[in-house]
Amino acid sequence: MKSRKLYSILRNNARMRQLLDDIRRQSQLLGQLREQTPSALRNHLSGLRFARNRLTLFVDAPVWATQLRLLAPELLKSFQASQPDILGIDIRVRFDISRKTPKKQKKSISTTSAAIIARTAESLEDPKLADALRRLSQHQPNPE
Repeated sequence: MKSRKLYSILRNNARMRQLLDDIRRQSQLLGQLREQTPSALRNHLSGLRFARNRLTLFVDAPVWATQLRLLAPELLKSFQASQPDILGIDIRVRFDISRKTPKKQKKSISTTSAAIIARTAESLEDPKLADALRRLSQHQPNPE
């Protein structure tokens, strides 16, 4: 089925027509938003939603949300110039769950440092401090 035929079928359904109009409007708003934001911030915009006369802007990290909040009053004025039904802007962080978090590396010390710490532990009179140093000396890298 050609895309034109599918589009005309979708336009004949009232609910689908409303969804298509919403998608088109949100796409236009996102384009306008990207034009008005600095390039560093632009790459971190992950989308927007318009509902109940409020525009919700999504970014991928809290630091970018802060930057966008600083721009929000200026952006609101700009949006209202062409779309007066926008009454406010909300900023939300949408974390990308597909990004893998790096595994924590097990902390280790060199074999030389471990030996020095172990010898120091043996020379101490304070048993708690000596035990702590012995435990510390066990943090050596695994031999390969």
